[in-house]
Amino acid sequence: MSRKFENFYVNVAMGTLFACLVIAISIDPKVHGYDDGIILTGADRVLRGEVPYRDFWSMYGPATYYFNAAVLELFDNSAIAVKITALLFKVLIVVFGFVIISKANGPKWAFLGAVCLLGLLIKLGFDLFTVYHATALILVAFMMISSAEPTRIRMLGAGLLTGFAALFRHDMGFYACLTAALALMVFAFGEGTGLRARLGKAALQIAIFAAGVGLVFFPALIVLLKAAGVQDVVFNLITAPSAIYPAARGLPWPFPWDSAVYIPLLGIPILAAIGLGLAQHSETSEQSFADRMLITLSLAAVVFMAKGAVRVESLHMAPALVFAFLALFTYRGAYWRENRRALVMTVLVIGGISYSALYAATGFRNSASNVMKIARAEHPFQALDCLTRIGEDRVACLEIPARYQQAVAFIKENTTQDDLIYVGPKHHDKVFANYLAFYFFADRRSPTKWEETHPGIQTSPEVQMAMIIDFTARPPKYILLDAAWGDIHEPNQSSRSSGVFALDNFIRDHYRKVTSYGSLDVWAENS
Repeated sequence: MSRKFENFYVNVAMGTLFACLVIAISIDPKVHGYDDGIILTGADRVLRGEVPYRDFWSMYGPATYYFNAAVLELFDNSAIAVKITALLFKVLIVVFGFVIISKANGPKWAFLGAVCLLGLLIKLGFDLFTVYHATALILVAFMMISSAEPTRIRMLGAGLLTGFAALFRHDMGFYACLTAALALMVFAFGEGTGLRARLGKAALQIAIFAAGVGLVFFPALIVLLKAAGVQDVVFNLITAPSAIYPAARGLPWPFPWDSAVYIPLLGIPILAAIGLGLAQHSETSEQSFADRMLITLSLAAVVFMAKGAVRVESLHMAPALVFAFLALFTYRGAYWRENRRALVMTVLVIGGISYSALYAATGFRNSASNVMKIARAEHPFQALDCLTRIGEDRVACLEIPARYQQAVAFIKENTTQDDLIYVGPKHHDKVFANYLAFYFFADRRSPTKWEETHPGIQTSPEVQMAMIIDFTARPPKYILLDAAWGDIHEPNQSSRSSGVFALDNFIRDHYRKVTSYGSLDVWAENS
């Protein structure tokens, strides 16, 4: 093995250890009751033998639940184990990013880019969000299609990885397929052969890639359709995300706050610079890979903006931001030196790198705060004491609001595992979300498949009537209603009343309030 490759692998290993260390000291112990709850409670229901979409509704892909159910099974139903596993996908994104940038601009620039990418991922938070799982898989797929020697095996492998990503997030699988097809066409048209030969090559590579996607995605889809039914799968994965979510959760484009959502637009000037013919003179296979990868990343940054274009905030723009950060740091100074027409594009890229670095730096605030906590602890490993409670306490090493801690204790004391509960907002004519993680931490089940409250779903008369039927057939022993969710207001349907009060009236008629924990009321069946 040459000295060059030895140094490369040493740098990758050092970068991996650094990323793991920073991620470890940056862990946010706070639980996002709704977003994390979707994943934890859904995975728990899968472990109980339930089927997504048939037994509980969700807009997330099936791998979100089956993968995390496997983690829960392996680690005694530990939520912190799910979190740590999810964080490893963030580490993988950073490591793959380091590899990409180093091939374009060397290890020093790669370390800078990896640190900025790490800061971005820490700042975005929401570690259980399976967008990161899908992004890591897609990033490897993009590396394979951008290879200087794009063999059929690599095309097939890239398709397989994209298929697995689509099982986590089917929307991201679609955008990845579109990006890959566009990139492969650009690569083919950049070659010097005839038009028919270029079209044929692009078509063959796209077909092999698509075959790889299909080999993973369609067998899983067939099994899912058979288990859950066509109607439920279509509603959960197509109708709800496309027809209900935009009106219920949509946010306008922000300016100037959260202006990071515009960073992916820098993919356009990068593509423009490439369009001037500046990336067609690669002298080595590494430069060829870097140039092709830059095209793929720039395309991905722009294409994946569509994912975040409904609920416009940095979290939902996460994949586009990752691809944009990598494109900025993969851009090579040689491009504008070869052609001064790219100077404007290069200035934009430099500005983008500067802003991205400043934005990412704010992500390390939590790291600094956690370091101070460790420094003030009685012994340096005090924070790890909670690990001894794994298997006994599902909340071990995590933090949930005091009112929910008290309510979990109340439910565990006054119910058995066979008893049913319901956790929701105080009013169901206007809903934002609910503390869905409560079911997981209390180790109790809901009587209805509609346990995740979502504007446009539980606010509809059809779903409220279905929930009333479920509550009548299998009455929950306790109902927990939190008024705090009513204090959240956004410029979308979640802030407007649907005028449907059937479920609220049913609860008032059949249940009575027995205790409260701050804004959280506990209701029991009328005796």
